[in-house]
Amino acid sequence: MSSIKSIRFIETLQIIDGHFTNPTPHIQRIQNTLAEIGTSALKIPDFCDTLIPEEKRCGNVKCRYLYDPYEGELEFTDYTPRQVHTLRLVEGNHVDYHLKYADRQTLNDLRAQRGTCDDILIVKNGEITDTSYSNVVFFDGIRYIIPRTYLLNGTRRRQLLANGTAVEARITPDDLPDFQCLYLINAMLDIKNDICIEVKNIFPLTAHQ
Repeated sequence: MSSIKSIRFIETLQIIDGHFTNPTPHIQRIQNTLAEIGTSALKIPDFCDTLIPEEKRCGNVKCRYLYDPYEGELEFTDYTPRQVHTLRLVEGNHVDYHLKYADRQTLNDLRAQRGTCDDILIVKNGEITDTSYSNVVFFDGIRYIIPRTYLLNGTRRRQLLANGTAVEARITPDDLPDFQCLYLINAMLDIKNDICIEVKNIFPLTAHQ
């Protein structure tokens, strides 16, 4: 039991003006995570608005739920998007982040290869996946296209595919010239937030890789 309890996971939810914006897929992901690891005595929060502290019921707020199979804790912080203007391609063939682990050391190690860039864009087995903290959506001037490969099948990613805003396709580094830009998306970021990087500001794999 101790080895299972030592594994911790994290779920991030968005709150806008005192309301959780999309709690259901987050609850489902927690349930799926616990089912995959095979044991749980955890009572999952319902993420109803009454859980939100009074002082966090205005503006854009990040709810962070840190949990193991037996207990969890909630944190609420004001949210300001990161300023990301440049990305470095890095290879991450060994990365497994299909569960949202609290331990991000593998991702942090990859991010350390970004050089002077703001963040990384991870290439796994020749295909583009995610940045260190978000899924991505490419724009070719007409369509929004999401890479078919990913490290984490994020809630925003699934939402954009389900509602038809974006389509899914295989994207490799060689395909980058076909696009104008890419958007960063996660639970806190949507396309409309316009966290956008021009393709010319995505830099190639470094020589030592």
